[in-house]
Amino acid sequence: MTNGVRWRETSLEMEKEGIEKVIEIGPGKVLTGLIKRTCSGLKLVNVSNLEEIGK
Repeated sequence: MTNGVRWRETSLEMEKEGIEKVIEIGPGKVLTGLIKRTCSGLKLVNVSNLEEIGK
């Protein structure tokens, strides 16, 4: 990796663009946690396995 990832700026831009819901797909909730701290108004969902897709 040569540069840092700009999750804070990306999160703020999603909110600015009118995105209301973010779905993180994969094990863990790291990205969901980062977005939650930056943009408390977004609905966040984490899908870590096939059983959770239908929820």
